[in-house]
Amino acid sequence: MTARLGIILLLFLAHSEAPAQQTYLQGSVEEFTIADSDIALERLARPDTYFDKTGRRFAILGTESGSFEAWAFPLKLFRDFSFEFFIGSSTVPIPARDIVHRIEVRPAATTITYVFESFTIEAHFVTAVREPGAVILLDLKLPG
Repeated sequence: MTARLGIILLLFLAHSEAPAQQTYLQGSVEEFTIADSDIALERLARPDTYFDKTGRRFAILGTESGSFEAWAFPLKLFRDFSFEFFIGSSTVPIPARDIVHRIEVRPAATTITYVFESFTIEAHFVTAVREPGAVILLDLKLPG
């Protein structure tokens, strides 16, 4: 029996708010849209409230603060993962928990938005329906 495990990829998207100045960080992917849906729930985030994004063979389980774990049944791949952000040459991280703002849940993706004075990051959690894998897209928006 051959077992295949999904790999979680963190893909970084970066762009300026001004459409004429599309700048991408080295190693990032070009901006693209996630399909809109008539089915969507959106509200202000509550850091201690649970969220999940699951397929039939993979699950991301966590809290709206951005802390989560990943499962490819029957294996827990990691736990207590959380985002921290750095600005410039700063050595002091900005915990995602302190700047979480909104959550939007749609069939295609769950998006958690983090807002700080000099950037906005949207973390799009996407899991495959039938395959054991997921992708987390981080969309960095800088003031233009």
